[in-house]
Amino acid sequence: MLNQYETDHKTGMDIETLAQEIHLYTNGYPFLVSRICLLVDTKLDKNWTPLGIQNAVKNIIYAEDNTLFDELFKNLVNNSEIYALMYALLIQGNKKPRSRRSQPVDWARMFGFIRVSIGGEMYIANKIFENILLEHFIAEESFTNPMRREVCGSLRSELIKNDSFNMELCLKRFSTIFNSLYTERNRTFFEDHGKLVFLAYLRGLLNGDGFVHLESETADAKKMDLVVTWGVQRFIIELKRWDGNIAHEDAYTQLLGYMDATLSDEGYLLTFDLRKKEHREPKADWVDIESASGIKRIFDVVV
Repeated sequence: MLNQYETDHKTGMDIETLAQEIHLYTNGYPFLVSRICLLVDTKLDKNWTPLGIQNAVKNIIYAEDNTLFDELFKNLVNNSEIYALMYALLIQGNKKPRSRRSQPVDWARMFGFIRVSIGGEMYIANKIFENILLEHFIAEESFTNPMRREVCGSLRSELIKNDSFNMELCLKRFSTIFNSLYTERNRTFFEDHGKLVFLAYLRGLLNGDGFVHLESETADAKKMDLVVTWGVQRFIIELKRWDGNIAHEDAYTQLLGYMDATLSDEGYLLTFDLRKKEHREPKADWVDIESASGIKRIFDVVV
């Protein structure tokens, strides 16, 4: 499609780069591929750049209503088993169904929500669906309201300067807010929904100007928990639950592997410590670690 368009219009676009960018968000879903290209061509000043593709995706996620999304949500809200499956996959990270032949999995595949790997792991069909579903879960979760109230315009203006997003300060502020909300009484909630609380916070700050990708996959098949993009900025964030010092050191090693695979010099580790108050040790510090490709920096946050 891009080759034919370039032959006809001679824009000088980098076809390979744009094809990769479109595939990142659509995974080749025909309607979404066509919709992105139509928006760039007719509504976004023919901005055939990665930023133009991102702007088209933002329009699709945050501004459009269409029959595809109407059908998606109808099947989500009318089927409690699909809803539970999508929540477990996106928010709780349960990628392995109890049975690949279970009815909810079959339904989710039939309706186009998921794809299932040869190894039996489930993935949301594409990043656009993923973001739309996340928007729904965040909006539905009443507990996140206190967190969202903390995300006011003044905090957003602190974090965004000269079109750059300050992820270090973002995580520091989250640590402060989280520790003011967390009590042992609601520990069970945070065990199951801690990721959703963070996503709700992050969503209020990104406010449609950035993207969150869950379980992004690197070229050598390594996985990352979250990748946040803001224009040309890209932040790798690994989310963990506190399981002792040895497990925390292992999390460093895992995150370093992602950083090496993506040629990133900085990464972010967010750990939820849900022990009793007297045992918890919140922190937010940069750690320099030697890797095969040189010194890497990890912003280590424990809440």
